[in-house]
Amino acid sequence: MNIVQVANFYAPTSGGLRVAVDRFRAGYQERGHRSTLVVPGPRDGADGSVRTLAAPRIARGTPYRIMLRKRALLRTLHELAPDGLEIHDKFLPRWISPWARSRGIPVVVVSHERLRDTLPVLLPLGPRRYPAAAGDAITRSAGRWADAVVCCSRYAAADFAGRAVIVPLAVDLDAFRAPAPGRSADGPPFELVVASRLSAEKRVDLAVDALAELRSRGVDARLTVLGAGPERAALTRRAADRPVSFRGHVPDRALVAEVLAGADVVVAPGPAETFGLAALEALACGTPIVAMAGCGAAELVEAHPDAGRAARPDPASIAAAIVEVLARPRVVRTAAARARAEQYSWASSVAGMLAVHEALGGP
Repeated sequence: MNIVQVANFYAPTSGGLRVAVDRFRAGYQERGHRSTLVVPGPRDGADGSVRTLAAPRIARGTPYRIMLRKRALLRTLHELAPDGLEIHDKFLPRWISPWARSRGIPVVVVSHERLRDTLPVLLPLGPRRYPAAAGDAITRSAGRWADAVVCCSRYAAADFAGRAVIVPLAVDLDAFRAPAPGRSADGPPFELVVASRLSAEKRVDLAVDALAELRSRGVDARLTVLGAGPERAALTRRAADRPVSFRGHVPDRALVAEVLAGADVVVAPGPAETFGLAALEALACGTPIVAMAGCGAAELVEAHPDAGRAARPDPASIAAAIVEVLARPRVVRTAAARARAEQYSWASSVAGMLAVHEALGGP
């Protein structure tokens, strides 16, 4: 099978989307399929199995670009002659699907976000119902143009009224391992970590404020933030009188694993996380998580209390959940976290994606 992936918002500092796209493509190739990724870039070009189309940045200071050249995109797809298309973007199916359907090429749309929850945060102008309605309209359009829809959690699949196939993401269990040397004993100071893009919808401010709540309760804790983004300056000001360290974007995955493994708790403060790949990586490192109730990241631990807790998206609730997690012996929470992560392999995720493609009639 020749599977062509298409994605906007794919950049060096992208989080779960980039990891998922790259892992799926590598998995297809390992199983004898051909697979090429088409993404926006500073110029037209090709690098191995990745094609780039020149595209503008969506805003100054951001690494993200969006493809606006419809003819160039369709010309590239024609050259690649796919048996199946995998679109990791809700804006592109309206362009691509008519072309694909006229040629009998099935289209799989992979949904990485719930726009009705993220757009009101990213576009906080006027009543929330307007950007939420716009998000619903974009999602409905993507669903209409897709032959199949894939989501990574029940939370994400709720957008598609029972139509979506759920294929969870996964973690490299060799790269992310537990425990970290020298962190085998319980006791303060407690190390908290957030690994997230620093943008408004990720709500890293909740973790910063939860730290202040913990310290007001007499809990000796400090916070390390891994990630970059437009909210960095505002968050730095917010944390000015608190023991918070901002490490920026860390491209070295081994270093990320070391930081996650050295934490007592990893906080996933985004209330609209459709999966929470960084949270799963923390679990693989033997570190329990606190995620926001109702979102995809909370599904990782909802039936596994030794591996973490779900909290309401407010500092007091997050602080209380952290205290509950810390009350468990470290050896218990480390084992539970690792065991939960071991249920998510990339081999299983790739197999799930291939099953979707094959069900649509791929050779």
